[in-house]
Amino acid sequence: SIWSDRLIGDVHIPQQSTTQVATTISNEIIQSDTSLHNALAKSSPLDLKKRLSFFDNFQIWEHVIIPKLVCPDDNEIPKKYLSDAFFEMKNVVNVYMSFVFAGDGLFELLVKEAAKNTILRISAKFIRNNPLRAIRNAVAHGNYHIAADGSLSCWAKKGDQKDEPLVKFEASDIDMAFYAAFTRTVAWASLCAANYAIEEKPRGNMPIH
Repeated sequence: SIWSDRLIGDVHIPQQSTTQVATTISNEIIQSDTSLHNALAKSSPLDLKKRLSFFDNFQIWEHVIIPKLVCPDDNEIPKKYLSDAFFEMKNVVNVYMSFVFAGDGLFELLVKEAAKNTILRISAKFIRNNPLRAIRNAVAHGNYHIAADGSLSCWAKKGDQKDEPLVKFEASDIDMAFYAAFTRTVAWASLCAANYAIEEKPRGNMPIH
């Protein structure tokens, strides 16, 4: 709900769906044809449960471990260097899990296979386009710098042309927080729903958190 304005203005998700994006996406996948379930399961060499475990572990890292970490103090290293190293490296994990781990193929599949006018397809199309596409490609190729405050500068092609020059993209810390949360939500909800549809559906209703 804290991102409702961005979901409406940037992603073009209807207002009534902005507080239940994960639930809506999950339901759309569960109710879809089994071909989408199987395609999601085969979209990576890792099985669904293993991929979901990475997201589970990231949640533990972000909400349990990170709050307990403190920047070290060392008289031989200037405090600014320590602080920059601490916060930049902490942000690297977030950036990787948010923009690279799920894989470009996952969102490409969702754009192609999701029904028209669904929240799933609208969301996947937003993630597949710039600036998120540029951020994902730049991070995957190491063409980025993330500051201690979480803002990001990166260099990527605007399109798909082979000889196209790299263009600089910038995102504020607020932009990055929204992009990361949204991308992980779509990836997690999609994989979780596919796993449920394939393995758990006969047992009862899917728990949505």
